[in-house]
Amino acid sequence: MLDLAHLLEVLAPADADTSWMRFSEYMAHFGVDRLILYDVRGASPKIRTNMGHDWVAHYMAQGYARIDPFYEHCMTPGRSMPTGAAHLAALRHLDPRQQRLIEEAGEAGFHSGFSLMLPGQPGVAWNIGSGLQPEALARLRLALGESLPLALRLLQMRLDAPPPLTAREAEVLEWLAEGLRTKEIAHRMAITPVTVELHLRSARTKLGARTRDQALLQAVLRGMVRPYGRPGRG
Repeated sequence: MLDLAHLLEVLAPADADTSWMRFSEYMAHFGVDRLILYDVRGASPKIRTNMGHDWVAHYMAQGYARIDPFYEHCMTPGRSMPTGAAHLAALRHLDPRQQRLIEEAGEAGFHSGFSLMLPGQPGVAWNIGSGLQPEALARLRLALGESLPLALRLLQMRLDAPPPLTAREAEVLEWLAEGLRTKEIAHRMAITPVTVELHLRSARTKLGARTRDQALLQAVLRGMVRPYGRPGRG
């Protein structure tokens, strides 16, 4: 249902905030119009959401960041929990302020949702929400299937961007995408093969890749180079 190739184009080279905005708009077309990303990898928890500036300001002013039940109940790897105001009847064990947080989020459009932690990303969790009824959201989640976590992982890669590639590093990877070998790339760029290897090594280090092919894949998925090589070529 989600076209990941199209999503790559939607997210094409952009900063983290622009990628988030484009992703939010893209997912809203499918009925997933409330997204909250929780990140506890640093010294203090962080959230990113498309709930709107007024909601974020209210969330912070009320001190909800300190009592948000999501941190305690929804950040267990491999376990997805129902979230949102539609499920409040089953959440009466929560503190009254926590229940009020969920009620107010519902008034802001987060009616039903579910938590999701992606494998291999400890400390990061998604609260996927919608204005839909729980039954409708469950059907939508089933229809999206594995494309949803793949799309979330793709966005996460854009948000956790590594240091930028230099123009020469990006060019080497784009020629690599054309299928050229080291000597051919060196000839096209009018540099030595050793310099090509140095650019590739630097790109691998920045991208956390073990091979040049892994570096190319990472760079493409992160929108750092064109997926089809140099412009103006077939």
